Amino acid sequence: MIYGDAAAEDPGVLDQVSAAMDGFRGAMEGWVEQQRYDAEEADGVDAAAQSLTESINAQSSSEAPDGAVTWSEYLNSRVTADQDVQVIEVDMHMDGESATRYIIADYNTTDSTYNSVTAVQGTDRSVDRSVTLCGMAADQASEEVEAVVDGFISSDSMLTIDEVSRLNSQYGDHVAGDIDGLNDEIGADCSVGGSQ
Repeated sequence: MIYGDAAAEDPGVLDQVSAAMDGFRGAMEGWVEQQRYDAEEADGVDAAAQSLTESINAQSSSEAPDGAVTWSEYLNSRVTADQDVQVIEVDMHMDGESATRYIIADYNTTDSTYNSVTAVQGTDRSVDRSVTLCGMAADQASEEVEAVVDGFISSDSMLTIDEVSRLNSQYGDHVAGDIDGLNDEIGADCSVGGSQ
């Protein structure tokens, strides 16, 4: 069907073409940003890790502005909270240096939701998932978190195909982890400890 059928949840050819074009546009935007990136302007991995921590915590339950959608509210409205996934280790690597942060989603056993989501420099809790950010992905992580907050969390909306495609194109080989949708390993041109 060209226009789709809402009753059958068939998006139709025009909607599918539109989604494909959004994906292509996002991929091209990501590629352009990757070409523009200048590692010489980076402030270093410790500064990037601190900025990431501050960006995540700015939208936590205790720090978010009144009336703002928090990380936990956003997650709870989109995923089923999992008590086996409460701590994500984020390893950041730039110019041969590294820093680690932990994103902690506190699970509420009473109502099976996340109570809060915060980022910390260290924890004695066991790590459930891990993510590695290399080079430009580490350097720009806090900016991307803020863009997601401004563009999607603040309006309580899903990420668009355009945005997901841009992120994948821009950072694909610079991000890896054991979370669905991520590469298993960092790309060869972005070795951990390397200068990319």
